[in-house]
Amino acid sequence: METQWFRGRTRPAWTFVGVAVLLWLPLLLGSGGCGPALYTAAEADAAAALERAEEADGARLAPYDLHYAAAHLEKAREEAAEAHYEDALRFARQAKQSADEALARSTRNRGLGR
Repeated sequence: METQWFRGRTRPAWTFVGVAVLLWLPLLLGSGGCGPALYTAAEADAAAALERAEEADGARLAPYDLHYAAAHLEKAREEAAEAHYEDALRFARQAKQSADEALARSTRNRGLGR
């Protein structure tokens, strides 16, 4: 199939599709590798936050939040092992949030003498 292109010259219609594919291909291929990197950073943050909460006696002063964080971190690691990085990232972020809450609650409860 021929189409008018420029100054009366003709080009095959598939040329335009080929140019579009060549322009989008690097973008599509380049965006696929971000999952593991984003998950790894979130997992490291969550693990560090969980460790800080444990050091602040979170097991005694904020057991629910600490258990919730540990369970979500474990689930994040399971999902990452199966290459489900979007789910793993979501669980790792939830683990960090819960670990931060455990740390805050431990600090508050320690101040109250519990």
